Amino acid sequence: MDRYPKPLEPTRDSTLRRIGEIGLGAGIAALLAFAASPEVATAGWSIAWGAFVFGVAVILWDEFRLWQLDARAWSTDQWNLLRRRNYQLREGLFLVHWLDPIDGHNWKLTVRLMQHREGPLSEGRVKEVEYVFGERFQEGPFRWQDPTDGFAYSTTIYGPLLVLARVVFKNRLRRPLLIERYVVLPEDGESKEE
Repeated sequence: MDRYPKPLEPTRDSTLRRIGEIGLGAGIAALLAFAASPEVATAGWSIAWGAFVFGVAVILWDEFRLWQLDARAWSTDQWNLLRRRNYQLREGLFLVHWLDPIDGHNWKLTVRLMQHREGPLSEGRVKEVEYVFGERFQEGPFRWQDPTDGFAYSTTIYGPLLVLARVVFKNRLRRPLLIERYVVLPEDGESKEE
């Protein structure tokens, strides 16, 4: 049995979403083009409006299908669909952590990005990562621009906390990605990798 899932393959839902986005974009572009040249016949407006409405309808249908997943018990295929979408939305980026005991009360927490297969981290497309550890960390958020070891950052903690990481990409047109990780201290006092 393979330890890792197969590479992402386009699913019907992601294809539907792309078709909807193309229709939406084509409709908007056509509406703008037709607005710039008023001599175009009414049929041109109808085609542009149709493409726009088609795009919106397909995107809404895709969202409705995901909403339906929340309304009933999930099958294995639906769980796998959700897993694939999660990989696709994050481009295979995940936040992981390690804990090492310092003394009886404090722990060294190391957080870093982990890339599943090929993606932004392994291809050098990540500019920086901002880590937020909570209100008790006065200096935060911590902006980390050193890509060594997946933008690894270490700090001292003494209790459980939620870590947020905002991944900023080199391509400024790409929206930053927000990843979270909840850290619980082990009870046995041993070094722990999660």
